[in-house]
Amino acid sequence: MPNPLSFSAPSPESMNSLLPGFEFTAVVSSNAVGAVYFANQISLDRQVVIKIFAPDPERKGTIRNKARAVAGLNHSNLIAMLDSGSVEGMSYLVMEFVPGKSLARSTRGKSVDFEQAMVLIDGICEGLAYAHDNGVVHGYFNSSNVLLNQQAQPKIGNFGVPHSTQGDPVADTARHFIAPEVLGMSAGATKQSDVYSVAAVFYEL
Repeated sequence: MPNPLSFSAPSPESMNSLLPGFEFTAVVSSNAVGAVYFANQISLDRQVVIKIFAPDPERKGTIRNKARAVAGLNHSNLIAMLDSGSVEGMSYLVMEFVPGKSLARSTRGKSVDFEQAMVLIDGICEGLAYAHDNGVVHGYFNSSNVLLNQQAQPKIGNFGVPHSTQGDPVADTARHFIAPEVLGMSAGATKQSDVYSVAAVFYEL
């Protein structure tokens, strides 16, 4: 099995060669699991976000199946999945670009006005309920997985994709939002797991 701690994110220039349909402009973040890039999809001249994952045959199928499930979702409170694939053993996801910060980075753990919190949670619940109605469970929902667009509308991403917490205090804090049975790997994620996580995010807000 490959050692994830040895993963080093390719440079944008290297990614341009690996995925020539895109012009990679910047590395947004990277850790032991993978990396996130800003890129321009050349054929449509649109900005996208591309997430790559360290080579891992055991997770490749899971990522592919989850991407296919999420690609069928179309909701204003969900980040759209545009494409997926693999290159040089690395799985990748192409996602809608959402200008704005994550909910975690926007609040930095500080409470917000109750009415504002209600509006945010309402949008989050609408998005997750739509996903659940279409047979998709998030499993790792937390405030880092919610991006706020320019209208402060919450948009949820990273369905079923756990994150490395190494070297990222925000991601490390995110573990406190995940349902005990998922965090302890004693059971698979369910709709109830997502409800637990939403309640934890609401409590923090």
